[in-house]
Amino acid sequence: MKVGDILFGNNKCILFDSAIILVNMKPSTNYSKPDIEIYANSLARIGALSNLFSESVTPFIHYRATEYLYSRSMNADNLSRSDIAIDAKLGKIGVGIKTFVYNNKPKYEKIAEFNKEVETFDQLEPLEKIIRVAGLRNDRIDFAGRLAGVDTFIYHCIARLPGKVIVFEQEMPRININAIEVTLIKGRNISFKDGKNNYRFNSSKSTLFKEFFNDNTIFEKSIIIYEDPFTFLNTLDLNETATIVGMATPKSSNNIDDNYVVLPLYGRDGQVFERSGLNQWNARGRIRDLNEVYIPNPVEAQRKRPNFFPPRDTPFTLHFPDGNQMTVKICQEGNKALMSSRNAELGEWLLRDVLQLKEGTLVTRELLDRIGIDAIKITKQNGRYSIDFKHLGAYEEFLEN
Repeated sequence: MKVGDILFGNNKCILFDSAIILVNMKPSTNYSKPDIEIYANSLARIGALSNLFSESVTPFIHYRATEYLYSRSMNADNLSRSDIAIDAKLGKIGVGIKTFVYNNKPKYEKIAEFNKEVETFDQLEPLEKIIRVAGLRNDRIDFAGRLAGVDTFIYHCIARLPGKVIVFEQEMPRININAIEVTLIKGRNISFKDGKNNYRFNSSKSTLFKEFFNDNTIFEKSIIIYEDPFTFLNTLDLNETATIVGMATPKSSNNIDDNYVVLPLYGRDGQVFERSGLNQWNARGRIRDLNEVYIPNPVEAQRKRPNFFPPRDTPFTLHFPDGNQMTVKICQEGNKALMSSRNAELGEWLLRDVLQLKEGTLVTRELLDRIGIDAIKITKQNGRYSIDFKHLGAYEEFLEN
């Protein structure tokens, strides 16, 4: 079928070659053909509205849309709310979802930023700097695996080309530090390889890029782009009773924006206190379990979300990214602490399972910086509380917003 124009009702669209579905189950996923077809068609529908944002013949598909669409189509757990190295969990597979413009040639795409850790490597020589950055990247992959309960990692890539998308997958590897070789230094960019993959680190933006190339197509889907998507949208019959936000809705504590709170994993001045919070087990006084911790619930957060949690000492269930759940409560004077109902349970999960610290080892600011996480986000939907980890500085952003 040749490239040309076609009319959908009264709406003119740009038409490209018909879709080709190519099912390939490498490297480790096992998608069903019906799921693939639903997913491919959904991508095509989103891409059809590209002219809402662009006039390019390359379809525009926002990365947030692909994260949610992948999880929904493949029955995967959506982890995109957590600021970790993966966006979804499919069984024991952690999936990093990448959406980018592609031209069938090797393409460098961002895989990590290290702005908060720049002081730890900025003055190092190129090779030492890359070794440090590679270690940070590996730590983040390992942390994501422990948090989500996965042991295999892949990139799921939605490559956007003129008139179509190609979806392919490849391994998300830990960088082999022992095999790192710097191949080119150009300005503030350092290119390197580890014997298997090519990378580039931009020192100016503290950003790590990886080279992607398609050698494992799962499917290819043509995209028909509406020439005038606004006319098409105006044909939709909106059900007013389904409107969530309206002009008559007053802003109150029940506003949809109040369905989450961000809490820090540290105390004042950005430091992890030696004898409280995540190091509560080290407090003086009574003999404590080595796993006793609490997550701070500062007064500033309480003022911003005054009715978010149940009343003090009222147990509620908190759901975790790996599918597990725990009974927790707000406690201590001034409601300053989020703790597990069984004192040691939260610490067993956070200190031992996720952070993998030996008993008696203090949590430090340096540790949080290394894994790129220093806050949690708790979301409440229909009375169900869930927890996600957030990037460095997320608590301050929450207060400012």
